[in-house]
Amino acid sequence: MKQAPYAELPREEFESRLKKAQELMENRGLNAILLFGNKDVYYYSGYRRTVATVKVEGILIPATRPPVMFVPQLTSRYCEKAVWVEDVRFYGGASHLNYTRTVVDLVVQTLKELALDSGIIGLELGGDLFPDISFSDLQAIINQFPSVTFVDASPLIWEQRKNKSPFEQDILRTAAKIALEGFQEGLKSLREGMTEADLAQTIWKSWFSRGIADTPMEGQLLIRSGCGREGPEGRYRCTHARPTDYPIRKGETVLLDAGPCYRGYFADLMRQGCVGRPSDLLSKLFDTATVGYRKGIELLKPGVKISDLAQQAIKAMVRFNPKVQYPLSFVGHSIGLAIHEPPWFCPTDESFLEPGMVINFEIGAYDSPLWRTLGAFLEDMFLITEEGCENLTEEGTITLWVTD
Repeated sequence: MKQAPYAELPREEFESRLKKAQELMENRGLNAILLFGNKDVYYYSGYRRTVATVKVEGILIPATRPPVMFVPQLTSRYCEKAVWVEDVRFYGGASHLNYTRTVVDLVVQTLKELALDSGIIGLELGGDLFPDISFSDLQAIINQFPSVTFVDASPLIWEQRKNKSPFEQDILRTAAKIALEGFQEGLKSLREGMTEADLAQTIWKSWFSRGIADTPMEGQLLIRSGCGREGPEGRYRCTHARPTDYPIRKGETVLLDAGPCYRGYFADLMRQGCVGRPSDLLSKLFDTATVGYRKGIELLKPGVKISDLAQQAIKAMVRFNPKVQYPLSFVGHSIGLAIHEPPWFCPTDESFLEPGMVINFEIGAYDSPLWRTLGAFLEDMFLITEEGCENLTEEGTITLWVTD
């Protein structure tokens, strides 16, 4: 049995994921799945990139035999020690090593060797999956196999990835805790005159001190502040805003959003602060969002239809404050190896919440279309359990932090 002393993925987790993937392939009549997206490669092999390289890494999972990995010679030794896959094949490197020159040649050679030159093979062709291989290289592989039907494997992959194992749940629970504590430290430091960049540094330092140190570094931090009288063209309307050197002024609201990445898994939540007493308008919007939030989390339990969750949360908010116009098409999403994973919680989504899903429920009360204030935005991470849900970021959600 292979030894993998640097493996992040426990062997039993690795074997369980492969077994499930092969069961799903059998149910769908697939002969194999061929994956190049670094998140999918990690999910099925345990190999997580250590550098932000343009080199291609991939995994082939046949339906009836063990998987094969394709990695550049540069990372071959680490891959040998960090994954449980027995059959790891290398390309590139110095000519005297006699490895296949390109990943295209290596994949083509392997598919022919394993008699996968006919049948049905799944690729990452849609569904919010993005293979880390150039279009021309992927097309070159496809062109070599006219007798193969290549199909989109994303439904299979998301069916498996949407329900997190206990191993994944523990990682996400830790990521959520670290994210929340960083936001709390950031809000405590909030003061008039500090820049958004200053605030971001405080939060990232907190995350680093709690174990967010990785390579390549991942994670996201969105900070939005702005003058309360800017109107529709102002910064309050910039939904995905990066921290800038903008100095936060008295009377302004600050929104913190997203979170760090821990062992490959993302956190995502929102918290708000106000420099000075919040306006009556902002307080009313915060109360409005709280009504929608509370209604939503009442429904976070197995068997609830996602469309019902979205519709009822928005309706509760509008009943409380008829002036609110909810401009988004969703009230949440799943989370895991990507910060946004399907399903998105839309009023038209007919799928159901299931035990093991880790999701974000988020809802906001906007001052649209006037944008006299930032508005109120509540977001937490939840694990759907057999009985209901576990809030992974519970503290401070419905509290508007106010600093003098």
